[in-house]
Amino acid sequence: MDLPKLESIKDLGGALAGLAALSYASGYFILRSRAHALGIDSSAQLLDAAYIFAGFRFLLEMLLAALLVLPVAAGLRTLASVVLRAAGDRLGAILQWSAVVIFALLVLAQIPLLEVNAVLLDHPAVHGDSMPTSSYLVDAVLGRNNLGIWLVLATTLLAMLAAQWFRRHDRVHAPKGLASPLALLVALQMLFMPVSYGIFFTDRSVRVLDGVPKEAQDLGAPVGIVDLGGDYLTLLGANREGSRRLVLVARSDLKGLAVRQIVPLQSFLETISPGPQVGSDPPAKPPTSGTTSAGTGRTNDSFWKAAVNYLKTAFENLGSLSEGKAEAGQIWVVEVDGTQPKGAAHGLSVAKDLSWPVVGDGGAIYALKDGAAVRLSQSGIETPLAGSTSAWEKLIGVNADGSILGIVRDPPFGRVAILGSDGTLAVGVSPSTAEERQRQALLLQETRSYADGRSLAVRSSTRGRGVDVYIAKKGKQTTDLSDCGDDFCGQPSLSPDGTRVTWIRSSPP
Repeated sequence: MDLPKLESIKDLGGALAGLAALSYASGYFILRSRAHALGIDSSAQLLDAAYIFAGFRFLLEMLLAALLVLPVAAGLRTLASVVLRAAGDRLGAILQWSAVVIFALLVLAQIPLLEVNAVLLDHPAVHGDSMPTSSYLVDAVLGRNNLGIWLVLATTLLAMLAAQWFRRHDRVHAPKGLASPLALLVALQMLFMPVSYGIFFTDRSVRVLDGVPKEAQDLGAPVGIVDLGGDYLTLLGANREGSRRLVLVARSDLKGLAVRQIVPLQSFLETISPGPQVGSDPPAKPPTSGTTSAGTGRTNDSFWKAAVNYLKTAFENLGSLSEGKAEAGQIWVVEVDGTQPKGAAHGLSVAKDLSWPVVGDGGAIYALKDGAAVRLSQSGIETPLAGSTSAWEKLIGVNADGSILGIVRDPPFGRVAILGSDGTLAVGVSPSTAEERQRQALLLQETRSYADGRSLAVRSSTRGRGVDVYIAKKGKQTTDLSDCGDDFCGQPSLSPDGTRVTWIRSSPP
């Protein structure tokens, strides 16, 4: 191998070593800044591959940010050159020193970023204590607004302008003594860039555990992992009083404990937080007077746990073009064995203004009347439920403890709610992520799939111009349960024990 090739390989090796060193140094600042902002006592060792990975991701995303702000930087540089040429030496020197002062003020304006600390814990502002960090900045750290994006783009632009100015200061006839403050500004801004990135853009996902480890028994489910560094893991959850707490546990303490799902940090905080988050709008009040809505995040968790485990609902996209034709009508019911009816379907009540019937334990049937929940007796008599409101969108089912699961009106997806047997109404938060919105949209459709393989659907009638209710199961015959002819049937529901199907029937207008 000739000498030039050897030199090229040595240069390449030196460049890669320099890139690794830069990535490591950046990653160290990034992960430590993240730990400080979130309040995590990160256990990552001084030599850790996580630093290099975080630093490399930072360098890549900073290059993308530089690409975005490059036109702005080029325009400002051109404008500055034109102004300095027209200003002359004396006025040009004054303008350049003024620009240095402005740069210094912009760098100093980033110091409040270093004051952001422990945002995962209950914020002191909730309790009325003084807190120097603005709630808007806290929201940016948690990903609730776009302030972090704009700040990172701004710091990237500032670093580019300062570096270009320092590199070309001799060409623009910079006044004597300007090089030193410029070099200092470039160095400070380069240090602030990984700090800003670490605060706003490092991993904001939570691994939700399928249980609570014995070392964190003071926390209630759900509990999530918010830091994976080193030999220890940091868990986040709420204690018995509903306050957020961080617990440091050894990796071995979680042996055999599965991760149920990975969710955004913001969504997890809404799940475990008992009250409003600092800097965000307070949760909307329940759509009624005389009821309470304690623990909106916990309401969501309780609702979905009951919907999946007790009602045995499978969330699948099984929508039908025939949905939505039956808005309110008479409730009908039929006993079923698998996919076959046991006897003839019959109307339960003479009332023709009921909707979204569901069956509870013991055969009790609940429905909505003008948006309020009622209970129907075997003779069809309607009894309004204590604590119900005139703002329900749909009833989903009845829990084992007699509480009713449903969705209250809050367009476009509504909010899940639980009406307790004592009349207490607990309303959850609006779905905030695409996954949550999709899941709730599936729950709003009439067609329903169940974990035992059966599904209820509404399609065109087999003997008329109306819509019928069908029950199906893979490998079994699809059965028309309602046989509504020219009438519109819909909003079917299967009882928790799987032996009864209810729906509504209405005549065409």
